[in-house]
Amino acid sequence: MKRNLLPYLTAVPIALAMGAVGFLSAPAKYSRGTSTLTVHGHANVNLTPNQAVLNLGDITTGKTAAQALAQNNGIIHAIISRLEADGVAAKDIQTSGLNVNPTYGQGSATASPPITGYQVSDSLTVTVGQIALVGHLIDAATSAGANQINGVTFSVTNPAAGYRLAYGEAVKDAQLRAQAALSPLGEKILGVKSVYVNPSSGTAINEPIFTAAGMPAHTPVMAGQAQFSAQVTIVYRIGR
Repeated sequence: MKRNLLPYLTAVPIALAMGAVGFLSAPAKYSRGTSTLTVHGHANVNLTPNQAVLNLGDITTGKTAAQALAQNNGIIHAIISRLEADGVAAKDIQTSGLNVNPTYGQGSATASPPITGYQVSDSLTVTVGQIALVGHLIDAATSAGANQINGVTFSVTNPAAGYRLAYGEAVKDAQLRAQAALSPLGEKILGVKSVYVNPSSGTAINEPIFTAAGMPAHTPVMAGQAQFSAQVTIVYRIGR
């Protein structure tokens, strides 16, 4: 029995032709404007700190808690008065610690150490809006009786400005990287598909405080620079 193979023979080239069309049309999803390039950009921006925070105070001792506290109170009042006379507002001076503790002598195997007196420590946190005054205020506080200088920290009062600058530079960095990668390939940026902002941080890079006894000038304090870092990830639409 003979079969008519014509329908089958004619179906084969039709199927092959349709397959060829499908193969040729597959790369259409990579047409102009649909390809992307992901680039990471980062930047560091340095700003000069414009605010400082001093932590200072006094430690006194006495035979009784009342004596030690009275002596300490007098010194702290003198420190506050001196700071205010030198331009520090009362709102920028805060008591950050006050402790009254007994001091002990030598004990024995059969007896507890006896109380020999009391120690009072009082510390102040002072916010200074002018970096140039920091060294002078340290000297003023110590001349008024402060015997504890526990540190100085510096900051920028408007950190948002630092972050804005850092993110702007990070975006520029990403664009330069993208252009450098695309130029040899004959491609160019057509637009931005998405932007991801990575967590950032601002850190103060501070120089140490240098002191020199007997120098006529005030204690030199170096504020250094406050650094703001930013990172972005940008997906660009690219094409020719």
